[in-house]
Amino acid sequence: MLCVEESTGMKETSVRIQFAKEIEGLLKEMQLMGNVEFKKISTNLHFPGTKSQLVKTLSNIQPGIENIKLTSVSKFQLPFDIDINICCCLVLPDERVVMANNSNEENGGLHIFDKSGAYLKHVLCTSKPFGLAIINKSDIAVSFYQEKSIKVYDSESFNVKHVLLDGHCVFGLSVESDCLVAAVRNTGIHFINYSSGKILKILPSDIDLLTYVHMIGENTLITDYEKDILYCRNRDGETVWKYSSDAMKGPRNICTDTVGNIVVAAFVSDSIIAISSNGNDSKKLLGVQDGLKNPKAICFSATTSTLLVVSQTGTALKYNLSYS
Repeated sequence: MLCVEESTGMKETSVRIQFAKEIEGLLKEMQLMGNVEFKKISTNLHFPGTKSQLVKTLSNIQPGIENIKLTSVSKFQLPFDIDINICCCLVLPDERVVMANNSNEENGGLHIFDKSGAYLKHVLCTSKPFGLAIINKSDIAVSFYQEKSIKVYDSESFNVKHVLLDGHCVFGLSVESDCLVAAVRNTGIHFINYSSGKILKILPSDIDLLTYVHMIGENTLITDYEKDILYCRNRDGETVWKYSSDAMKGPRNICTDTVGNIVVAAFVSDSIIAISSNGNDSKKLLGVQDGLKNPKAICFSATTSTLLVVSQTGTALKYNLSYS
């Protein structure tokens, strides 16, 4: 929330001028340097009420879900049609796209596309990859629930640099500042310092099939695809709010845009749902009419304002997200 008292842009600035001695002498000899004219111009900008009402008014300027506008950029897909189970995706800072194919067969692993959607390479993994997250601005954290670990890959060579959270059944991943957040089945949500690998905190979870998580500020977003619920919980694990609707059946992966609007991939209802940051309002962004079928993976790149939606079968829809 914008704070008028704390925002540096709202502080007064004092300017003091000390003239050189030569200038001071010149000023004594001059009778008149010029005229200063003050002119008042009326404006339509009006903030009635108290300071707290002003802060509330300013905070409400942020675009809501009703202002979200998606413009199609491209559509692309994997160059094969078998052994596909895409669970997560990423848009890297250089706009390459990474898909995690959670398959045991030879096509399983990581699949890399360039920014235009051209297929670049297949990175074989020793187990089935699931969650993806960008850390250190360029490295990629990949979770493996069968190997029970998170491996950190170099995003250029795709060599494994080190391993985090070894011995845990990890599914979805998210990043907030220097903290990696992991959905660990049968244990809870782990908060990890990804530089040191130290577990900072564990929040127990009552969701039987804990799978996808996403951090937004101090809160954690969690989908329960068995009960068709999106939970927003604080750092103490308390439910701040929860959302469910007929339009959001089988919710899977989650992302947020630059102003805190939440976007969920609804697998069963073949739709992409936008939800306000307080959980009160929702809007269907995409559906079957847009070529959507069983979406699981979704991500938003704040750098390029790109929303990427990938179906379980590897069809990717890339959009520019703006506000009308």
